[in-house]
Amino acid sequence: MAGQEESCKREPKSKIESSDNVTVEDDFSDPLFDVMDSEEKDMFVKGYCLYKHMTNRPLTSSTDDTKEKTVINLLKDESASNKNFSLSLLNTDLEAEQEARLQDFLIKRLTRSSIYNNTSGSLATLSHEDISEKPVMCYYKLIKGPKFDLENQSNVVVNEHSTCCLDFLVCFVVSETSNLYLFQQELERFCKSYEASLSSLVQVSKTEVDISKIFKDLVNWYDINVLYVCRCTKLFQLELSALINTGLLGQKLSILNCNQQQKEDIARFVDVCSLSNLLSSPVKESNHKILENLEKKPKEVNTLTFSDLSFKFNFASKEGICEVCNDWAKTMVEGEQDNPVFLRQVMENYKLKVIQDMNSLKRLLREAEADHYALFRSYVFLSKCVSSRIVMEHIRQEAETSMTKEICDIIEVLDDFIAEKGGFSEIYLQKKK
Repeated sequence: MAGQEESCKREPKSKIESSDNVTVEDDFSDPLFDVMDSEEKDMFVKGYCLYKHMTNRPLTSSTDDTKEKTVINLLKDESASNKNFSLSLLNTDLEAEQEARLQDFLIKRLTRSSIYNNTSGSLATLSHEDISEKPVMCYYKLIKGPKFDLENQSNVVVNEHSTCCLDFLVCFVVSETSNLYLFQQELERFCKSYEASLSSLVQVSKTEVDISKIFKDLVNWYDINVLYVCRCTKLFQLELSALINTGLLGQKLSILNCNQQQKEDIARFVDVCSLSNLLSSPVKESNHKILENLEKKPKEVNTLTFSDLSFKFNFASKEGICEVCNDWAKTMVEGEQDNPVFLRQVMENYKLKVIQDMNSLKRLLREAEADHYALFRSYVFLSKCVSSRIVMEHIRQEAETSMTKEICDIIEVLDDFIAEKGGFSEIYLQKKK
């Protein structure tokens, strides 16, 4: 059954010592918290929990050859071998009663095998009866750890077809008004860094798991994965458009002469602007080689250089910043710069608009296979579309891997015509005159 270790470490809620011995005022790191009234502050919940999870993982070699080796069957095997699991609290900054209720919720999920290794984390909304006086959102993810050395561990029972592993369950909790689902991409990336650290550990007996070192930044999870968007907006203002442009085009960014927090904030912002996680078109088997070549193809590298209190962008391409990026940055800067939920929602809305433009162009390109006038309509659409350069860049990549030769030829004709006109930048200037 699930248990709780007596030696678990609880940190005071108001002030927490970070890994650099710098005192962090946890509740007051959120700009929104400063403008809350006293009642809202009393209701606001934010915290994390880290649990140790001893699990029996079935050996892949023990799987019956006659049994279909699907993900579902492997998960069922793991579930069957984990009827008696151990869940122990290692660290938290929640109140004791809040943590106990949260652990009850997680135990139920583990009992129903609703938490798996090597999958994306899960989000759940807990009612006011579960944690606090108002509903909270909870993100939790099981992180695969090293195999456990069973020597001198007589109390651990493992059957011959499984191996005992030390996993970790990370859980983040925040008031429902924070709309944590908007930041799931950031939290996934955050947890992957822990997986990378743990993957180097083979056995606990040979390499002791230093919890305080590996999970040292858990206490600052909200500041790292949510408030970065406020810091970037305030720092770059309208020049935020350069970061947006870099992310949308999938370009690399070299960042020079800045501190570690700024570098991580910028990298996180550019990563969230990327469309790669939203674009998933089927790849023809015959085009796998083309896809591999595209992956190996060197990407354009833009440079961001900091000097004292200023910064400067140097772009690899002569093409200017796409108009949609300027509109995007303006919306964020002129909005609520201290509201991470507003800023993150703006980012998702503009990404959705770019995806819609891509779908509109693809529809026109399919029509152009049988209707030459649709080819002209495609050009007219691009000349008016504020995200045309970004749309065409992704359409070209998709065409090489999953579109017909006819559409590839149509795209080539469009590219040649746009080049004759002087490129997208020149087309925009002509439209403004």
